[in-house]
Amino acid sequence: MRNNNLTTPYRKRLYPGIFIILLIFSLSACGEKRTSSNTKEDQVPSKDLQFTDYIEFNGADFIDKIDYVKLEMTEESSFGEISKIRITKDHIYLLDLFVTYQLFVFDRSGRFVRKIGKKGKGPGEYLRLCDFDITDKEEIILYARQHKKMLFFKPDGTFIKESHTPFRADGIKMLPDDKILFSTALDGNQHRVFLTDAEYNIEKSFLPYPANYADDKLNTGLFTEMPEDRILYSKAVSDSLFVFNSSGALIKNYKLNFGKYTVPWELKCNYEKLVSERSNEIYRYVFNTPWMVGNYLVGLMFLPPNKAFFMYDLNRDKLLLSALTKETFSHKNINLPLMVTDNNIIVSYLDQELLDIDLDQDLIPQGVKTHVENSGVVLCFHHLKQQ
Repeated sequence: MRNNNLTTPYRKRLYPGIFIILLIFSLSACGEKRTSSNTKEDQVPSKDLQFTDYIEFNGADFIDKIDYVKLEMTEESSFGEISKIRITKDHIYLLDLFVTYQLFVFDRSGRFVRKIGKKGKGPGEYLRLCDFDITDKEEIILYARQHKKMLFFKPDGTFIKESHTPFRADGIKMLPDDKILFSTALDGNQHRVFLTDAEYNIEKSFLPYPANYADDKLNTGLFTEMPEDRILYSKAVSDSLFVFNSSGALIKNYKLNFGKYTVPWELKCNYEKLVSERSNEIYRYVFNTPWMVGNYLVGLMFLPPNKAFFMYDLNRDKLLLSALTKETFSHKNINLPLMVTDNNIIVSYLDQELLDIDLDQDLIPQGVKTHVENSGVVLCFHHLKQQ
C-alpha cells in the first residue's frame, strides 16, 4: 500500500486528471426537481467551534491499548490505498478508489473474504466507484458517480440489482425505512444534500450551494456516523459540519471558526491553487468529515506546514492538536484515523513507509512488524481510556 505523505492531504482526495472533469460538472446549472422543501444552514441550531487556539498533545495519552489486525495480502486481496473503511460485527469493508478501484471484504481477523462487484459495463459492474454503504442487514450498496449508478449486493457478494439516480452524487448514506441521504455533486444540483425515498424521489433538499461555488475536489466518505444514530456531514475545506438524525432531518450545524487562518473563498473553490500556496500562508482547514468518539470530534486538518491529528473537546471547547512529521511520528499517537467504532475505538493503519519512521516501532509485536515488512498492511484499533 502506498502511504500518504505527511505534509499533504490524503492522495485519495485529489488527482490532477480529475480537475477538468469536475470543473465541467460545476458549470452546469439546470436545478433539481420534485423537491418538497429545503433547509438552509442558518435555519438550524448552531455551535461555534474555536479552531484558532490549540493545545499540543500526544494521542497516546488518551489510549488504553492497541489491537492489531493484519490484513491478508494475496494477489486477489492486494489494494493500493484505503479511501474509506467500514467495520461491522463480522466484516471489514475497505474501498480503494484510485489504484484497484474495488471494494474489498475481510473478516474481523483480517482474512480476505471477497471483492464486491467488478469493473465493466455489464450488470453489477462499474467503471469508477465513488462511495459505498452498508445497511443494517449488511446489504452492500455501491455508487458509481460517472453513470449515476446504484448497485446492490447481498452480504455474500451476490448481485441483486442496479438502478440510476436522476442526479449526480458524490456520497451516500442509507437510512432506515428505505430513505437515503445523498451528497450531491455540483452538476446542475442547487443543494448539497438530498433526502430521497427508495426510488430516488427527492423529499427534502438541504444546504443550497453558495453563489459562484466551484467544487473541484473529489470528496469521499462525506457522511460519518455519530452516537445516537446521528450522522455528520461536510465537504473538504468546509467551515461547517452538519448533523442529521436517522430520519434524515438536519438538526445542527457546527461552525468551525479559524479566525485569521480561514481559507479565502477563492481558494476554497480552487483546491489546486490552495495546495500550491498554502506552504507560504497560514491557512488552516479540515481535510475530510471528522468522526465523533465520546465528547470528542476527531479528524485530520492542515496546520502549516503539515497535517495534524486533532481532537476537539465539545464539553470544554478545547482544540487538541498533534502535528504529523517524520521526526515525531509514532503509531501510538493515532495520527491517520480511518474511522471510529461505536465502542470508543479509533482505527488507523500501519504500512511499510510509516513503520520506517515510527519512533516506537520497538513496541509493535514482532508478528505485526514482520507482516508490514513483507508489504502487508495492519489496522490499528486504538481503545480510548474511559473519560
